[in-house]
Amino acid sequence: MQKCRKKVKSCLKQVSSNKALAGKVLQSLFTAGVVCVCTFGGDNAAWAQDYNSQYGTDLGGEYENVSVTNESLDGNSNVTIGVSRSAGLTVTDKAVVKIVETGYSARSSSICGIVNDGSGTASLTLKDADIAIVGSKSSVIGFESTAGQHKNTVTGEMNISVSSAATSGTSSVPKVVAGIDVEGYYSKANKAANSLKAKNVKINLGLAAGDKATVNTTGVLTKGSYGNYIGTTEIENAEIVISGSNGQSNETVRGVWATQTDTGNKPSGADMSSKQSYNNLTVVTGTYASDMTAYTPNAVQGGSGLYGIQADNYAVVSVKEDLLIDIDRQARKSGEENNGVTGIYGYEHGKIDFNRADITLHNDLDASVTGIEVTTNAAVTGKALQLTVSSDTGAALGLLAHKYIDDTEGKGRITLGETGGANLIKVTAGGGNARAVVADAEGVITFKEQTELAAQSTDYTETVSALNGGKVVFEDTAVITATGTGYVYGVSTYFDGSSVTEDSSIDFQKGVYINAAGGTAISAAGNSDTSAEGIVTINQGSAAGANEVVIFGDIESDIKGVVNVNLNTAGSVFNGSTSLYDDGVIKLAVTDGAAWRLTGTSSVTDLKAAAGGKIDLSGDRGTFSTLAIQKLTGTGGSFIVDNDGTDSDKITVAASDKGIHGITINNISSLVGKELKPENTFITVTVMLTLWVKLLMAAVFTNIRRYLILLWQADRRTGTSEIWTAGLLVTHWR
Repeated sequence: MQKCRKKVKSCLKQVSSNKALAGKVLQSLFTAGVVCVCTFGGDNAAWAQDYNSQYGTDLGGEYENVSVTNESLDGNSNVTIGVSRSAGLTVTDKAVVKIVETGYSARSSSICGIVNDGSGTASLTLKDADIAIVGSKSSVIGFESTAGQHKNTVTGEMNISVSSAATSGTSSVPKVVAGIDVEGYYSKANKAANSLKAKNVKINLGLAAGDKATVNTTGVLTKGSYGNYIGTTEIENAEIVISGSNGQSNETVRGVWATQTDTGNKPSGADMSSKQSYNNLTVVTGTYASDMTAYTPNAVQGGSGLYGIQADNYAVVSVKEDLLIDIDRQARKSGEENNGVTGIYGYEHGKIDFNRADITLHNDLDASVTGIEVTTNAAVTGKALQLTVSSDTGAALGLLAHKYIDDTEGKGRITLGETGGANLIKVTAGGGNARAVVADAEGVITFKEQTELAAQSTDYTETVSALNGGKVVFEDTAVITATGTGYVYGVSTYFDGSSVTEDSSIDFQKGVYINAAGGTAISAAGNSDTSAEGIVTINQGSAAGANEVVIFGDIESDIKGVVNVNLNTAGSVFNGSTSLYDDGVIKLAVTDGAAWRLTGTSSVTDLKAAAGGKIDLSGDRGTFSTLAIQKLTGTGGSFIVDNDGTDSDKITVAASDKGIHGITINNISSLVGKELKPENTFITVTVMLTLWVKLLMAAVFTNIRRYLILLWQADRRTGTSEIWTAGLLVTHWR
C-alpha cells in the first residue's frame, strides 16, 4: 500500500499543472478504491473534485463540490468547513453543510457552517452554498469570517438556515445564533477589509423553542473597531425570515446588525466600524418552505427586543434599491408583554440609508412598536417610505428622533425623500399612545417630499410632535390626520424637560392639510423654566395662491407658544376655534379668498384679513361666539356673523392698522322681513379710536338673512366704542 501511494504521488506531480488530466487521474483512483482525499505540498491544496465527510476540516485549493453532513453531532469538537490560514479555497459548484446538535453539553465555541478566519489573507470563493444548522446547547453561526484580512465571494445562491432548540435557561444554553458573521480586522494603512460579497442570500433565522432560552439572534452581523479594523458585507439580494414555534423566548433578535467589536478603538473623524450594503433587502417574520424557495408571512413570539435593522457605534447599513420589513409578533407568554418591536434602529453615530422602503410592524399585548428610531447622533436617510405600525393595546410610534436624558450629545436625525417618492406613515394603537412623528430632545426629522401621516388611538393620539428642543420640517406638502376616541392632537410642540433651552418647532414650508376634527389641530407651548419657545409655522413667506392650507380642528397656544398660519388661496380654510393661554401667541392671516370658519369663541394675538379673506362666525348656528382680536391688520377682508334680534356673535378689536372690511349679518330670528332696531342687535365691534371715524351706512334689509347697513358716527375718544348694528362697513386707522 505504501508503495502504491508513492507511485500515485509521483504520478500526480507530473499532472498537477493540468487540471483536466488531474481530474481524470482522480476519477480512476476513486474507481480503483485507492484514495478518497489527497493533498500535496505543505500548503494543504486539494486536487480532489469532491469532498464528502461527516466532520469538517480546514480545506485549501479547488473543489467542485464540498459536503459535510452530521445529524447527530455530539462531543466537544467544533464542526466547520473552512480554509487554512495560509491557503485559499474555491468551490466551483456547491458547498453543503448540514449539522444537527444532539449532545447534552455546550461546546467551548460555536458550531459554524463555513468559516474563513485566522490571521492572513486567505480567500474563499463559492458558487452555491446550502447551510443548515440546528444547535441545542452551543451557539450557531452559518457563515463566519473573522480576524485576518479575508476576501469572501459567493457568486450564486447562498441559503442559510440556523436555529437553536434550547429548552432551558441554564448557563449552558447557546448565547448566539447568526446566519452570517463578518468581523473585520484590517489596518488603516493597507485598507484591506475582511469582507463578504454575495449575489443572492436567503437566511432562515429560527428562534429558540425553549421557554427560558437566552439567545441573541441575528441574520447578518458585521463588526469592526472603527477606522483600525472593519468588517463589510456587500449582498445584492438578501432575504431574512425570522421564524420559530410556540414557546419561543429569546434575547434580542435582529434581522441585520452592523456594530463595533467588543473591544474596539474609539472613533476618529469619519471612521466607521463596519458596513453592510444591499441592493435589495427583505426582513420578515414567517415560515420558509422546506427548500427555501418561498416564505409565508406570519407571527412569531420571541425577543426581548425585535429589530429589522440596527446600526450603531459608527456602523453603516445601506440599501440601494428596495427595502421590505414585515414583522408581526403575537401570543407572547406572561412576563414578556412589554417586549418591543422596532423596524429600523440607529444608535451612537450609526447610519442607515434606503432608496425605497415598505415597512409593516405589529405588536400585541401592551408592548410598544416603533417604525424608525434614531438617537445619540445616529442618522437615517431614505426615500419613498411606506410605513404601517400597529399595536393591539400598547403604544405605537412611526418615527422617533431623540437622545437619551443622560447623553451629552444627541440630535438623532431622520431625513426622508431626498429626490423623489412620497412618504406614507400610518400608526394605530388599540389602547396606548399613537404618534406618527416625534422629534424629542433636539432630534431632527425632515421631509423633503410629499408626506401623508395618520395616527389613531382609543387613548391618546398625536400625529406630529416636537418636544424638548426637537424639530420637524416639511419642505413639501403634507397631509396630517389625527383620529381617536380619547385626546386627539394633529400637531404639537411642548416641553417636559425643565432645563432645555432649544426651541421646539414644526415648520410646514408649503401647503398642508390637517384634519383633527373634534380635537386640537395645532397646539404650541414653550418651556416655562427657560426662554425656549414651542413654535408651529405654516406656509410662511409663500406667494398668494401658491400653497393650499386646510385645517380642521382647534388651535391653541400656551406659555411661550407661537403659532403662525398663513391662509392665502381661495381653497384654503381653517375650520375651528382658537384659544390663548398665558402669553401664548397665535398669528393668523386670512387673505386672497381664504376662509376661517369659527366653531366657537376664539382669540388671536394677530389677525390679518385682506383681499377677500373671510372670517365666518356663523358656523356654530344657534350658538353665539366671540372673536377677540388683539391686533387687526390688512384691508378688504369680510366678517360674517349671526344675529337673532336678542343676541349675536361678537367681535372685539383691541388695536388695528389702517384698512377697510365688511361685516355680513345672517339674521336667524323671527324678525326676518321686519325692521331690525339697534336695541335688538348685539353685534359688538370694539375699536380703539385715535382719529375721527365716519361710518357711512344705508338701510337695506331683506327676508333671506342678508344684511342691514345703518348710518353711525363716533366722536373722537381714547377709550372704546361699541357699534350696535346688524351690518357694518368699517374704515379704521391706528
